[in-house]
Amino acid sequence: MVGQDKLGLDPKFEQWVIFYMVSSESFFARAGHALEPDTLQAEAGIWLARACKHIQLDTGRGPGGSVVVLQRLQRWCGEGKIKRGIVVDALDLLEASEDDTNPISEEAVVSEIAPILKRRKQQFALKIALTEFGQHGDLNKAMRLIEDANKIGISKQSSGLKLEAAALSEISALRHLDKLPTGVDDLDYYLDGGLPRGSLGVVIGGSGDGKSMYLTQVAAMAAAQGCSTLYATLELPEPVVLARMTASLTQIPLHKILSGSPIAADRLKNLAHKIGPTRIREFTAKATTAQDIMSWVDEVQRLDNRSVDCLVVDYADKLAAAGERSDYSEMGKVYESLRVGCHERGLWGWTASQATRKKMGTKRLDQDDVADSMHKVRVADLVVTLTVTETPEAEREVEIFVAKNRHGASRKALGPFKTDFAFGRLTNSTQLINFGSGQ
Repeated sequence: MVGQDKLGLDPKFEQWVIFYMVSSESFFARAGHALEPDTLQAEAGIWLARACKHIQLDTGRGPGGSVVVLQRLQRWCGEGKIKRGIVVDALDLLEASEDDTNPISEEAVVSEIAPILKRRKQQFALKIALTEFGQHGDLNKAMRLIEDANKIGISKQSSGLKLEAAALSEISALRHLDKLPTGVDDLDYYLDGGLPRGSLGVVIGGSGDGKSMYLTQVAAMAAAQGCSTLYATLELPEPVVLARMTASLTQIPLHKILSGSPIAADRLKNLAHKIGPTRIREFTAKATTAQDIMSWVDEVQRLDNRSVDCLVVDYADKLAAAGERSDYSEMGKVYESLRVGCHERGLWGWTASQATRKKMGTKRLDQDDVADSMHKVRVADLVVTLTVTETPEAEREVEIFVAKNRHGASRKALGPFKTDFAFGRLTNSTQLINFGSGQ
């Protein structure tokens, strides 16, 4: 976060900051989005601000009304995340502003809070700039942060929205998708659209069965939907992941991309206005925790000034859990941290797990074939397995089995499907083909 020390606001003024953050979409767009909840003093205010941020992750905009925010707190209370007293205190805080006979106007609150938030973000940008400069890094991050800081307090209606490719990211940020397709047409049909937002999906397979290809396909589908997508790789180098995603999105064979074909770059450039912002980052296996991955998500959200939609981790078995000595306990903690992180941030989360042994032909992989810890499948919201047939590499097929589905039907085998590794996909995806061909 951009500095977690308290803002030190006057309690009465803080009350009005929270009130407008909850009730005014305009205030949220101009200043509220830049306010970190933990920098407030009142506990009820902190939770109201957190609810506003979560609603922004779900819808792409501030709440614009107290009813939906209080309902979010009620939901968290029912889930055991907060105590009932927090909900009562939050309601009292909002009612105190509504009943105030001497209210502070929204413009007055914006004019006072905007310079404070702007200054804090500028300080953070300076810190990033000094770090990057000392490491001979990229100063563009700091420049973007400064640009974002300068926008705090300015009405989005002041100059309008340009009709250009970059403006499409604003449109996609407002789009609310309940489910994210996997790119496997039959699987998406069975799942009634794909993985629900805020959920963690896990694909299980043996070595070389296509787990990473499946995850690449999921990431490509998210990007093709205009979603902000992050791909954390703990196994494959960044260029390999990039090449696979490029093949999926452009319909150019992977071997041509790896050989440096200029056609891929041209086609990717032509599709740029359709593709959501996507980042690929390599992390160190067994030295990276789920918390490290989530910190990356938070950092990107600050830099881009928009929520991340999809997180792919290739793969979670290679993450570490601080303080755990046994693989069984460690993996349970890793997967639980990933699921909670995805739920709290409203992310579509996908990762993979190694099977205990490789099964071929009719010996279908199931959720009890997962390696190291059954905690992994107990934690996951959706579990699918990959079983490869005994055929040559160029002709092989894969069966996809929905082993667990917390949000719908399960225990369903789909396929077998022809593998489509030449285009960076596990299977032949109609949705990705239509996207890459411009249809």
